[in-house]
Amino acid sequence: TGQLSYPLRKQKNCHVVGIDLSLRILDFARKNDPFQDINFMHQDAINLVSFKNHSFDYAAMIFLMHELTKYQQISVLKEALRVATKGILIDAIVPLPKNAGGLGIRIVEATFGHDHYPNFKSFLANGGLRGILKESGLQVNIEHSSVFWRKCREVVVVSLKR
Repeated sequence: TGQLSYPLRKQKNCHVVGIDLSLRILDFARKNDPFQDINFMHQDAINLVSFKNHSFDYAAMIFLMHELTKYQQISVLKEALRVATKGILIDAIVPLPKNAGGLGIRIVEATFGHDHYPNFKSFLANGGLRGILKESGLQVNIEHSSVFWRKCREVVVVSLKR
């Protein structure tokens, strides 16, 4: 939807590229772009062939990983760390708390995320973001980690060990 793209562009005055598979979401983001210079592209994050190695400082994956199969999760992570120096992963924390926020996430995923609900359950069962990092086989540095939104969401900033 561009929700992260706009403040990044405004506050950091940086070049921003948004990628999504949904043409509807991309149209929404383009129509609401107050700068008209953010590049929103219809592309699959598994194969970012239009970008060279280290084209970006950061690649952000926001509430994406829980929607993907394990193969897709690892492919997206590897591709993100190929095209960017650092990856920012934001998703549900594991274990997901049994508080109001955790219950709300479970209800939303079961109700509205029915297309990817099995992937969501697998994401939780396999350790969430930390599980993906481990399964990927990549040697990564966790540069930052914090929990937010009712202790239900986690942000992890990673880079490849050099």
